[in-house]
Amino acid sequence: MAGSRGFSMTLHWAKPGEPGDRLILVFNGFAMDENPWRLWSQPLNSTLAFVRGYHELEVPLPSTELARIRSFSRVDVVAWSLGVWVYGTVADTWALPPGKRLAVNGTLTPLHPDWGIPPAIFALTRRTFSEATREIFYRRVCGSDEVWKLFQPLVPQRSADEQAQELAVFYEALQASAHLTTRPETAQLFSTILISSHDQIMPPAAQRRFWQRGHELAAGHYPFHLWPSWEAFLSLPAEDVHAV
Repeated sequence: MAGSRGFSMTLHWAKPGEPGDRLILVFNGFAMDENPWRLWSQPLNSTLAFVRGYHELEVPLPSTELARIRSFSRVDVVAWSLGVWVYGTVADTWALPPGKRLAVNGTLTPLHPDWGIPPAIFALTRRTFSEATREIFYRRVCGSDEVWKLFQPLVPQRSADEQAQELAVFYEALQASAHLTTRPETAQLFSTILISSHDQIMPPAAQRRFWQRGHELAAGHYPFHLWPSWEAFLSLPAEDVHAV
């Protein structure tokens, strides 16, 4: 596993559903909320929820929320960016119902010279992230002027101070777990790995070294414009369906 520490997390339910429906559970990356996902309409016959707002260590998800997640017969997990690592830290304890597990532009060792973001770059981003530099970060997430134009109406509705605090929490947690060796064999947590060849946040070469497999995308860190809908995105081929 990527680590053993927990976060206090915000769980946003975008569309109420009845027990037994499929749940699409998104583990967002740093600085994000549900807004960047509004490029797609609500999924058909599915409930949609977003995990984000990682601010305090050692605080688990409320048991009532976890019970609600487990009430679904199928849970498809979409983990993006640092959300890949977050899912890795909770996969065992959450014990979700079966479903697809997709990792998008992230690894289980996101602060790592070979298998993640180089520590010096991560530390620099932490020191310099602010209201003044946030647009630069978003532009790097998008990777091109075309995607940035698409992303602008979808920017997260969060303050830069809150995002900077979240990044500091991530940095502390990742440093604390750096002594834990996470081998690429832990890729079994995920049924589908997506790696963007033009990613300016999580180095593509580091992702390839970590996973040693995956589907290559001609896109940046935010690649979701490549699909027209949740249904199309979740129809991506998987090696199998996991119950992790």
